[in-house]
Amino acid sequence: MNELLVALDGFKNSTGVFLIGATNRADLLDPALIRPGRIDKRIFIGPPDSVTREAIINIHTKGKPYDSTVDVKDLVDLTLGLSGAQIENLLNEAMLNALRHDRTEMTYQDIDQILNRIMAGWQPTEHQFTSDIIDHIAVHEMGHAVVGLLCKHHSKMTKVIINLSSPKSPAYTVFEGSTATIYTKQALFEHLMILLAGRIAEEVFYDVTVTTGAINDFEEAFKLAEKMIVYYGMGKKVIYPSSSEKYKEMIDNEVVGLINDAYGYAEFIVQNAKDLILDGADILKRDKLLKAETLVEMIEEKYPSILNLKIKN
Repeated sequence: MNELLVALDGFKNSTGVFLIGATNRADLLDPALIRPGRIDKRIFIGPPDSVTREAIINIHTKGKPYDSTVDVKDLVDLTLGLSGAQIENLLNEAMLNALRHDRTEMTYQDIDQILNRIMAGWQPTEHQFTSDIIDHIAVHEMGHAVVGLLCKHHSKMTKVIINLSSPKSPAYTVFEGSTATIYTKQALFEHLMILLAGRIAEEVFYDVTVTTGAINDFEEAFKLAEKMIVYYGMGKKVIYPSSSEKYKEMIDNEVVGLINDAYGYAEFIVQNAKDLILDGADILKRDKLLKAETLVEMIEEKYPSILNLKIKN
């Protein structure tokens, strides 16, 4: 470090030498390195936009044959939020997956399978669940999916998956990625509803015979509700001092009230979409996958009244 700093101090305006570095932990850099006159300009490189992702995909699909199910434009949307390195890894692993199955071309299924592994992890042995527990899992995820599908301000629900090879969760609902850093109160409230909807669906269909599958949902819901009240100023009072017991009690009351409101809205939707949830759960158990397009078709063909349940907040 000292040798580098001495060399930096020796640069003159006429040398024409530029020193460029990259890090994902700028907070750990030595202050002596980034003071004015040294490496003092910062350029933030975020996730690639759609144009950049398309260029990255075109680079990394060269030499990797793919069939007609793979469309570059679809891959651009599918990889929203991924870094260039993650996109490269996705395509490399998808091609390897095809080769493992004695195919010379990768398919959309290969890409989707590897993307699921990136999102949810993978283990060599599947979870062993009874059929009753898998019923609970399917209904739980359909609760998330149906409420998410009907939310107006939240990112779009794309698919529901049962993946017994995932070490984290045997099932999960996937939403479109987003690079947004600012969210509305309505979008955050809808996210609360979606988080709670899985357990609500279990309670509606199985009463007291619920599972522990909602533990992560509850933890995230509580953290989000607390942030909305304390940090984002979305409660009855904009700012709460946190130094007194009086205000801590007021904060707790607001957090509980917010969660209860979200719970009430989500429960109303689940109660009025029970048949749809059961039909969707049957497809999910059979195919291990239910896409949003299929769910929308089911609603339009069999349950059009559910569209009237859309959240208008």
